Amino acid sequence: YQEAKEMRERELEAEKAAIAAEKEKETARLRAMQEKAQDKAAEMDALRAKRAMEAAERAARQKEAAERAKQEAMNADLKDARSQQQAEKERRLGEQAKFERDEFERIVEVQMQQEEAERARQAEEHHMRIQHSQELRRQIGAREEKAYQERRDFLEEGNAVRASIGNERKKLEKIKGRKIDELKKSGVPEKYWAELARKKISI
Repeated sequence: YQEAKEMRERELEAEKAAIAAEKEKETARLRAMQEKAQDKAAEMDALRAKRAMEAAERAARQKEAAERAKQEAMNADLKDARSQQQAEKERRLGEQAKFERDEFERIVEVQMQQEEAERARQAEEHHMRIQHSQELRRQIGAREEKAYQERRDFLEEGNAVRASIGNERKKLEKIKGRKIDELKKSGVPEKYWAELARKKISI
């Protein structure tokens, strides 16, 4: 397009130069004719030449105006094309910016969801650790309570056994005492029941 424009401008310049040369030539011819004209016919020739020159000048001006209008139209078309290109570029940039903004927001949303899930997981793990710790303490407390109860039962059972043995010993002592009294009353010599009296009851 630029090359065609420059070529057209060169053609216009050449045409202008040709027109100018033609005008100069025509002016010189008319001037010569005017200088040589001595009669009415010469004046008429000069008048016709002047009218012809004026017509040529009008034609040149019209042509120049047409070329100028054509150039202005071409410039306007070029300006419109550039404006459209700029608008299209801005539209593409706007779409790209929106895409990048949407993508950034999507990434941020995903990260927030992942962080929320991680916080929930950590909270659940913390809750499970607390529950596990509580369960361990409960089990330890239960074992300690069981051991304490077993120890207490063992001691109570030992006390009961000792009490039972004491009662049984007392019964046997009474039986031994009655037996010795019977032996004494029966007139059994001491040497026979003295050994029984010295013997200790062991249970």
